[in-house]
Amino acid sequence: IISRTDKFRPSFVTSNIYLRPQRLYRRTNYDRTINRFGQMGAWQQATISFTPSGVADSLLDVDLRLYPNKKYKLDVGVEASRNTADIITVGNLFGVGVNLGLLNRNSFRQSVLSNTTLRAGVELGNDFIQTTQASIAHTISFPRLIAPRFIVRKIARNERRLDSLRSVLNLNASYTDRRQFFTVQSFNASW
Repeated sequence: IISRTDKFRPSFVTSNIYLRPQRLYRRTNYDRTINRFGQMGAWQQATISFTPSGVADSLLDVDLRLYPNKKYKLDVGVEASRNTADIITVGNLFGVGVNLGLLNRNSFRQSVLSNTTLRAGVELGNDFIQTTQASIAHTISFPRLIAPRFIVRKIARNERRLDSLRSVLNLNASYTDRRQFFTVQSFNASW
């Protein structure tokens, strides 16, 4: 592995390469390797090139080039809404919200996607602030199946089935206060 930076763990990179030294070339191994790196968000581009080896006519030298994607992506969004004469209110409500999101495409130096989203908003009405909302969500997406061995064995009768599987951890918390009507706090987690 030749790298200008130390962005990825070498063992992680090599565990996702299915073209091995001294093995017979198979198109399926080429496809699995290029598809595996293409599915991960950490790389902008992955290319594989073959050249005849100088050692023997029946050997090929393989170059796998991985071009890293930008590690972080920041999303900022503003939204507005208008609610008129619903069942609960009799007036006009105007809402404004702000969304912030931060995506890390290479957490733990293993192409683990980590996404954190913050949201805050208010709804304005006759009593000025009618509703207040705030939420935070965090998602971690691992590029492999993380489960007990008996589950992995049952799913992995065909090893290629594991190539596109992901394990996802979600954590969400939110708070909503509708003035003089209700207050809701919630927390959700999933694996």
